[in-house]
Amino acid sequence: GFRTVIPMSIGITRYSAKKFAIINLLSAWVWAAITILLAWHFGNLIQNFLTWAKNHWYLAAIMIICFLSLLVFTFKQIEKAILKEKRKKNDI
Repeated sequence: GFRTVIPMSIGITRYSAKKFAIINLLSAWVWAAITILLAWHFGNLIQNFLTWAKNHWYLAAIMIICFLSLLVFTFKQIEKAILKEKRKKNDI
């Protein structure tokens, strides 16, 4: 997502390539460290859940559908709140 869009947008704004390269390298290291630490710390839990989901795929499918529905609902509520705030600012 952002790791693809950000370099293009920074290129358009004529941001210093050297400064961008340093920031990009540091952010990549931070992202990798966070991902590795979370996978290492929760690896056993994730593996146990995947084994459970394989054995109880029908329950896992219901859980995934519920989670995705909740996610969509939450994003729609946030979008409504943002639009309401923009309308309120435009009216004033």
